[in-house]
Amino acid sequence: MKVAWFTPLSTRSAVGEFSLHVTTALAEHCTVDLWVSDHDVHRQTELRTFLFGDDPALLHRLAQYDLAIYNLGNNDAFHGTIYDASRLRPGIVVLHDRSYQHLFAEHWVLAGDAGQYHERMEVLYGEEGARRAADDLGGARPVWESDADALRYPLVEEVLDRALGAVVHSADHAHEIRRRWFGPVGELFLPAYPNGDDARPGERDDGRVLLLTLGRVNRNKQVHRVLEILADDPELAGRVEYVIVGPGLDGSYGREVAAFAREHGLDQVSFLGYQPDGVVDQLLAEADICINLRYPPLESGSASLIRQLEVGKAVLGFDVGAFAEIPAAAMAKVPPGDGEALERVLRQLVDDPSLRAALGATAAGYAATLTPQRYAEELLDLADYTASWEPVVRTVDLIADELTLLGAGRALPALTRIGHEVGVLVSGMRDVTSSQPLLRALGPGDRDVLARFLERNDVPEVTVHFHPFPMTSSSAEEIVLRAGDDWYFGAFIDGRLVGLSMLRGWNEGFDVPSFGIVVDHGSFGQGIGSLLTDFTLDRAPWLGSERVRLSVYASNERARRMYLSRGFEEIEREPVTHNGSADERILMLKELKQ
Repeated sequence: MKVAWFTPLSTRSAVGEFSLHVTTALAEHCTVDLWVSDHDVHRQTELRTFLFGDDPALLHRLAQYDLAIYNLGNNDAFHGTIYDASRLRPGIVVLHDRSYQHLFAEHWVLAGDAGQYHERMEVLYGEEGARRAADDLGGARPVWESDADALRYPLVEEVLDRALGAVVHSADHAHEIRRRWFGPVGELFLPAYPNGDDARPGERDDGRVLLLTLGRVNRNKQVHRVLEILADDPELAGRVEYVIVGPGLDGSYGREVAAFAREHGLDQVSFLGYQPDGVVDQLLAEADICINLRYPPLESGSASLIRQLEVGKAVLGFDVGAFAEIPAAAMAKVPPGDGEALERVLRQLVDDPSLRAALGATAAGYAATLTPQRYAEELLDLADYTASWEPVVRTVDLIADELTLLGAGRALPALTRIGHEVGVLVSGMRDVTSSQPLLRALGPGDRDVLARFLERNDVPEVTVHFHPFPMTSSSAEEIVLRAGDDWYFGAFIDGRLVGLSMLRGWNEGFDVPSFGIVVDHGSFGQGIGSLLTDFTLDRAPWLGSERVRLSVYASNERARRMYLSRGFEEIEREPVTHNGSADERILMLKELKQ
């Protein structure tokens, strides 16, 4: 597969850092070219890079790629030209933010095309959106300057118009996107990527506990909440140093919190503004507690949060958005708006170094599982899933185009019926975006996703009980391209293969096929094996089989009990040496109802 990856590459862009690590991992599986338009100082990469901002004519080369992936954030300087490119060649859009009001305010309104902004607000949000846009243009507080309004009218539908699929970085954001857009949505994690420096425990010469907040200084960072606590509690304030790092101090909120600190004599509070990576890394290494309060959450996930977890810091945040999905033992969380809980937990963290250490250790262990390699594999699974959606996506786009040409409005009664018919068309596919797996036979188009599944599960906890063939890409090719009379089935969640079953032996001339099953080692205990077993056994009679056999080790007690519960009967036992120990291979048989 050949992938065009659109991203900023600026050293000032968190999306650029994300892209650098993910594309490096992705390049282990396919060919990846970077498409970059920003003119900032760029991060170093060995991947081929096209500066299409300097030469838009380069975009005609997109026809040479199998897939285009567009990283979009809410900043026109970094993402405006990427949005424009996404209109030329549909692809997968990675949504790094929940609202794109700022992007389009700069891209349209500040560029002199306020009419385009007004028209899209009306099309997407009806009369209410039109009125709110008119208020903006009439001098009222713009939508993009209100967090609540920006989330109410996020313009994310505009970003996803013509997209083939979407990627988000939290479950609740995925739920929101599915409510607004019918296409395939992949819910991935933000990866953690060590920078090579070992974080060391905070050591303060004055004995103070160092509190650190990172990121653009705007109201949703809730810096004022911490300042209010320190102003009301001089004893606590005297025991800490609070450092706020990030641009935005020249904005209204930045000036507001800086003035508050001065007026209340909070000399232990420092506003450092934007700092290069090296300074941020050093401060992060020294920090005792990371204050990462976000409300409302405006990003799909939080790169700063993942970085803080990765280096093993105690993090204090609100129990909302992507933060709510972090394991409870990996960070301290309080309900948004609960000032008393915030003050209480902050004091607990300041008072108790052992609590900070325990949170940090759990955080680092959790972050260690969020690798760019795993992210790349799951993204490729999503690409396979998105490809299966493409005919439906394009059909719905054609229907929408025809209705637009006919001048169909929201009030047209026929739209209700058309919406119902389209809903019937996509309802079966929508089930895949839930927690219930899609179960189906595998075919030639599943070669890559099966290869990744087998290679991912070539680990002892899987192969100790499952070893009918090598867990390699060669086996995947053999299975899907040369299956012959044998059958293989898969369980998919969000396009990711999480289980494989088989009825095999017909190719060797056996009348009774052998059943086998393996579940992804990251999906144990979710009932996938039971669902896929029942699905496969139900299909055996359709394929002309009157009975099914299997073999299972006696030491695999859980699997043996499952097979007995499904009507398999033991017919033979054979002593064997398995995994270095004495064991028994049990042969079981099940009669099928015709």
